[in-house]
Amino acid sequence: MRAKLEAAGFKILGEWQADGEHIELTVPPPKGCGSVYSFLVDGEVVYIGKTEKCLRTRMSHYRKPGPTQSTNIRIKALIREALANGSRVEMLSISPEPTVWNELPVSVVCGLEAGLIDLIHPKWNQLMNRKAA
Repeated sequence: MRAKLEAAGFKILGEWQADGEHIELTVPPPKGCGSVYSFLVDGEVVYIGKTEKCLRTRMSHYRKPGPTQSTNIRIKALIREALANGSRVEMLSISPEPTVWNELPVSVVCGLEAGLIDLIHPKWNQLMNRKAA
């Protein structure tokens, strides 16, 4: 699936690394808005997310989640666990252009995230869905 994402225009933005209790990307994400991103553990797509705001800000929520940000806390713990097990945790991202349909705005970011989750069934997203059920 990684090759398919890269062929579609996803770019590698770096890797997560652990430093004590903290995690950090090897390269700061761009400040651009409207992105779909993926976390890969040893090459396997394990999480798909989106942000319609700044990608750099979104990643900072994983690095230092607030006490009420349950998804960010959970994903940070999963990243740390993968790193502690010696796995490589990479991040890929794409910033699709907005579009219109019948003169109405369409969020490509939202549609792409939902479509990829339905196609891939990333296990970290599925953990979230099982909790909600």
